[in-house]
Amino acid sequence: MSEKIAHQFMGVNVKILKFTELWLEDGGLVISKVKIIKLFVIFLMVCPTCVALLSECVIVFIDSEPDIVHRIQIILAESCVLGAMYMVICFWKNRSQIRDLVDSIGDFVNYSELDIVPVDKKVGFFTAIVVGYSLLGMIIYTLSPLLLIESCEKTKSQYRVDHGIPCGVIVPIRIHVHPENPHMFRLYLAGQVGNGIMAVLVVVNITMMVCGLVEHALFQLKQVRSLMSKLSESANIEERLGFVVKYHCVVIKFINNINKYFGSQLVLHFTLTSVVISLLGFQILMVNDRKESLMYALHLIGWFIMLYNICYYGQLLIDESIGVASDAYSVPWYNCSIRVQKDIKFIMMRSQKPLSLKAMNLGI
Repeated sequence: MSEKIAHQFMGVNVKILKFTELWLEDGGLVISKVKIIKLFVIFLMVCPTCVALLSECVIVFIDSEPDIVHRIQIILAESCVLGAMYMVICFWKNRSQIRDLVDSIGDFVNYSELDIVPVDKKVGFFTAIVVGYSLLGMIIYTLSPLLLIESCEKTKSQYRVDHGIPCGVIVPIRIHVHPENPHMFRLYLAGQVGNGIMAVLVVVNITMMVCGLVEHALFQLKQVRSLMSKLSESANIEERLGFVVKYHCVVIKFINNINKYFGSQLVLHFTLTSVVISLLGFQILMVNDRKESLMYALHLIGWFIMLYNICYYGQLLIDESIGVASDAYSVPWYNCSIRVQKDIKFIMMRSQKPLSLKAMNLGI
């Protein structure tokens, strides 16, 4: 029990959420001066690019001059920004409940003697790898146009020339900052990199947080199955079965809470992910520069990794939850009392409906 108090579960995710000011700490409703300054700095870093991008998005929809490649670039960037903002709003709305959900991982020590800290460290390790790869990819992605300035100047459309849209930026928007003014141009590039980093920290971290919570649920389901398979060895099978049923119900409640508090955010992987993947595929085919195609390919790989992780853990959850029914059936129920037989039948009936990740009412 002391381990539960001493250890911060989902530590890597929590640290990132604290950095982005999304994590609700004890007394978090009282905003300190440091937090106000930090939020103001984040706002100053994000706002200029977002406002310029939004205005450009409106223009490409009402103006007939931009070519299809330019339109897709703007829509792609706006989709990513809106997706990150949507996840921030959804997380902020449920952040108190999400904190309680993370803390509830420690409650599993009441049902199992297994050490869950190594599982949490494994979750943190994989989260750090995925977030680290995504951050590195985003930095390369946002700075790579600097290597393409020469080829961009030769091939850029007349629309970009007429409206003063410079080369060397990841999103071709009107920024009224020319590369010949190096200090302002570098400042704008730093803002773009900052926007990309914030988007990665939000979208990737929350996605990996869901995967980490499911990893904890899978570990507990495996323990439920282990206890179920050993029921025949128990001297008091009726009492032991009652404990297993309670344990199973706690795990089910934990998974239902994951869906309850993250379901609206998982909708992003059903909607925005497919849109972004389609747009990136189009860009890879349409651009004439191989380096630019590689840049979009790196972006595409990042989205595939996120989508794969969600689908992979969702499938593991389905398989493990269905397996509980098989373990219950293997118990020598025919030698047990009527009450025990009813409890086993209840477990089997419940396990016929697999546990799964849900994006609102849509299963993953």
